[in-house]
Amino acid sequence: MAAEPALQGEYLKAASAAEGALARAIAGRTGTAVNALYSLVTASVTVAAERAAVLHWVRQDNAPASLADVVRDAVRMALRGLTGPDSTVTAAR
Repeated sequence: MAAEPALQGEYLKAASAAEGALARAIAGRTGTAVNALYSLVTASVTVAAERAAVLHWVRQDNAPASLADVVRDAVRMALRGLTGPDSTVTAAR
């Protein structure tokens, strides 16, 4: 995937669509607005972690873990530093 420009473009389109859907789901679960900073940042961080995990996994000669395990680890790693939606001055009210 990483060496094929056409696949990269399609992957990024899919990731962008997933990010929007994820922001809506996060907003619904947290009671925040879809355009609230928390919803947008959490969705973006999650999608970026997934992308990094896929790139990491693809570049391994003999991946010691499944792709699903690597994605789970990456998302956990990325979300570890996030706090709740009311933790910033810019939280949507």
